[in-house]
Amino acid sequence: MYKRQVLGNTVYFAGTWRERFDPARTAPRPFTLENGTVVQVPMMSRVGGAPTVYLGGADRLPPLVATELPYGNSAYSMLVLMPMVGSAGDLVQRLDTALYGQISRAVATGETRGEVVLPKFTLTASRALSPALSAMGMSRAFSDQAEFPRLFPSVATRIGFVQHAVAVTVEERGTRAAAVTAVGIGPVSMPAGVVVNRPFIFLIRERLTGAILFSGVVRDPRPQG
Repeated sequence: MYKRQVLGNTVYFAGTWRERFDPARTAPRPFTLENGTVVQVPMMSRVGGAPTVYLGGADRLPPLVATELPYGNSAYSMLVLMPMVGSAGDLVQRLDTALYGQISRAVATGETRGEVVLPKFTLTASRALSPALSAMGMSRAFSDQAEFPRLFPSVATRIGFVQHAVAVTVEERGTRAAAVTAVGIGPVSMPAGVVVNRPFIFLIRERLTGAILFSGVVRDPRPQG
């Protein structure tokens, strides 16, 4: 008897900060949302600095602060990009391979600043990828005309859904991130340190190649639920 199958692809990351944040220093601090509202959120802080640069005002770069927080033996790091004007969403639209490379090179030679202040946050998200994949040319795979002879040589099958889910937790010890994709088949001048107190982009990456494992936008780091 033919049964529905689910093919899963997972990615997991668990990294400890090279220089950890002391939980005793975590305290509520102001964070300005994109609509201008100021809220209090749990902010981690540490005295050990991080490579930080101020970019923008030239080329096509909007003014932004970029800082890099390494994990463990520094093979991996979190790159934090905080726009000083405009929204994090606007920066996402501009962030292509060339711009990412430009920012990475600048941070690599950036000055190590004093205090680092970063919100604790947990992000979870889920998205159906079927519409996007269909628009990219895979519509037949979701239709009754689909064919997967090497997987199911004697049964007509099609893709019923493609669902992607991700969860990221950033805290004093480090970062835990996991993602799974399931395919169902069935029938300005810088301050002395860096304070991340506005919506920002984070990129968890392998430093040697620059390959990005996880990325996201934090618009409101307050605990949900």
